[in-house]
Amino acid sequence: MTALTLPNDAEAQYLQSIADQFAAEDMARDVIPRVRILRDNVKNGTDLIALAGEFSIDDPLAGKIYAPSISLRLYQQYFRYKRYDADAVRRNKDGDTVKGSYTHSILIKSLQDEAPSDDGKYQCGRPVGYIRNWKELPKDEQEFIKSCRQMAIFFGEVRIEGKDQTGSTVSMQLPVEMELSNKTSGRTLVNFYRELWNSKRISPNSVSVTLLPFEVKGGVTFYDLSCKIEEGVQHQFDDDAIALMQRFTDYVSGINNKVMEKHKSAMLDAEDNVVDEYLELEVDDE
Repeated sequence: MTALTLPNDAEAQYLQSIADQFAAEDMARDVIPRVRILRDNVKNGTDLIALAGEFSIDDPLAGKIYAPSISLRLYQQYFRYKRYDADAVRRNKDGDTVKGSYTHSILIKSLQDEAPSDDGKYQCGRPVGYIRNWKELPKDEQEFIKSCRQMAIFFGEVRIEGKDQTGSTVSMQLPVEMELSNKTSGRTLVNFYRELWNSKRISPNSVSVTLLPFEVKGGVTFYDLSCKIEEGVQHQFDDDAIALMQRFTDYVSGINNKVMEKHKSAMLDAEDNVVDEYLELEVDDE
């Protein structure tokens, strides 16, 4: 696989420019509830709480909330790459050493942008853009590229009518981060908002959109999204909206700054390893 190469000075300047771009003055980690689509049913004892394919909202204050659909007011949308490394060693929250972890890139606005990742590579090792010679690549390289998944990340405010972990009814509105595969449901939602703006000149932030997952069966079962604008709902970009937009911007800056720190550290480690190997070769030659 061909890696991106830059002259030493240019590379240093490039990395510093990205670090400066995503630096945040206050790096205290904000915690924003995350939305996912369930892969399995959720039970409380013998009681069925939520079905596979429904939404799961992980709220640090309220705990887990489940809902068959949600209403989303979009604020920001990004992409990122992620890859699962089953052999990677990491420490879990309890301080124990475990195997298996995800590599992530920074969040980017376009898939045509380069995305430094925390493994010291770019796009977690995947080339940018469309791969024209895909069929000519070796199988192992194809499998590696497939493992570097493109994800669509949505930041917005959702309204939920659902249940908590005990099965009690919950009704609330809260800011969220939602990560979806850009191969399936994420691409559907990206295209929906793109069409909304390009064809109808409707700002995605001015409307609420009802999202309803549905199952798609094939070689592998996955979930896509049905998207529909809520009639009669029109949002204003007021002071509260401006504040929430800034919160999301600061949150993304914090994530990207952390990834860039790991990226530069991994690159330095890789350079040290190359030097060590070179010195070992010199010793062997003597």
